Amino acid sequence: MGVIGIDISSKTQASSSPSPDTEFLDEVETSQRYINILQEKGVDKIVLLTHYMYSNDIAMAKQLSGVDVIVGGDSHSLLADSELHREIGLVLRKGNTQQSFKMQMVTMFVLFKLGKMRCYWAS
Repeated sequence: MGVIGIDISSKTQASSSPSPDTEFLDEVETSQRYINILQEKGVDKIVLLTHYMYSNDIAMAKQLSGVDVIVGGDSHSLLADSELHREIGLVLRKGNTQQSFKMQMVTMFVLFKLGKMRCYWAS
């Protein structure tokens, strides 16, 4: 399994005072480049760990190939219901509304069978 970390370049540039020689790359292009590198090395399950905002994660998932799971953050959205995005094969199970404003540990279980995601569960 390979894990790729992605952050919002524009937000990072504005909020963290990077050095002038810091290079910021397009998030989607960079993700796909590293997905391809991992696949070439034989990695068959790829997780994106993002701080890219919920709406950006959904948009990015539609543009990428080879990603099995996206674990995202940053939007601080109040998410209470499950959501299905058939066009990208994405199922989201979100936390209880009452728990949305406190820090919580999330356990995620993803079952792959014959290379395809068959089951997803988070708590």
